[in-house]
Amino acid sequence: MESSKLMQVEEKLRQNPEDPQLWLEKGLAYVDLGMYYEAIEAYSIGLSFDPKSDRLFLERGRRYISTHRYREAVADTVVASSMNPDNFDNWYYQAVAYCLLEDYAHAAPAMENALNYILDKDPSLVPPVVDWLWVINMRLGRKDAAQDVLKYVDEDTPAYAMAPTYKKVAMLYKGKLSPEGFVDESLLTSEDPRAMMYYITELYYLSNYYYHNNNTEQANECLRKLKKVDRDRYVFAYQLAELDMKKRGI
Repeated sequence: MESSKLMQVEEKLRQNPEDPQLWLEKGLAYVDLGMYYEAIEAYSIGLSFDPKSDRLFLERGRRYISTHRYREAVADTVVASSMNPDNFDNWYYQAVAYCLLEDYAHAAPAMENALNYILDKDPSLVPPVVDWLWVINMRLGRKDAAQDVLKYVDEDTPAYAMAPTYKKVAMLYKGKLSPEGFVDESLLTSEDPRAMMYYITELYYLSNYYYHNNNTEQANECLRKLKKVDRDRYVFAYQLAELDMKKRGI
C-alpha cells in the first residue's frame, strides 16, 4: 500500500515531472516502505535531470548497499564525496561499501575522513565510525591502529540516538564491558521497531570481537545465531556477517 507521503510526491511530480528534488523525495518515500529497487529507479531518474546532485548519488549508493550491489554503491559514493567532500555521509557510506567488498585498504581512508569530519561537529556519531575503523584496521592487520582509534570513545561520549549500541560495542573493544552477557537478548521481544537492528549489530560485533581474540568457535556460534534471524537482514552488520558465514562455511 502506498504511503500518504508517496502519494503526495507523485501528485507533485505530475505537475513537475523534471524536478530532481521531487524524485529524491519519491526515492526517500520508497525507502520508508522498504522498496529499495523502486527507490534506486527514482534516484536514477532524478540524476537524469540533475547529474551534479551529490545527494542523489549518495542516496542511490545507500540503496545499492541495501540490495547488495556493492560495486555500484562504491561508484556512487565516490562520486558523491568528490562532489561534496564536506559531507560526513558521503565518506561514511563509501567506507561501508568498500568494507562490504572486503576492500579494507580503500575503506580505511574513507572512514578516517568521516572521523576527521565528525570529531568536532557531532560526538554522538563518533562511536559508529570508531567501531568500523576498529574492524577495518584489524582486518588489515593493524592491531595498534585498531586499539588507538578507541581513544575517541569513553564513558562520557554521547550515544547516537538512532544507534546507541555502537557506543556499547566500543566499550567492549576497550575492555570496559565483558563479552559474557554483552548481547541484550530482551531486544528480541522489544516493541522498539529498531530493536532487531540493535540485536543484529551487537551479535555481529561480538562475533568479530571473539574472532580477533582467537576464539573462533565462539565467533562462529554468534554467526549461527545470526543466521536464524529472519528479518532486517539489510542491516550492515548482517551483511558483514554473511561474508563471514560464507568464508567459514556456516
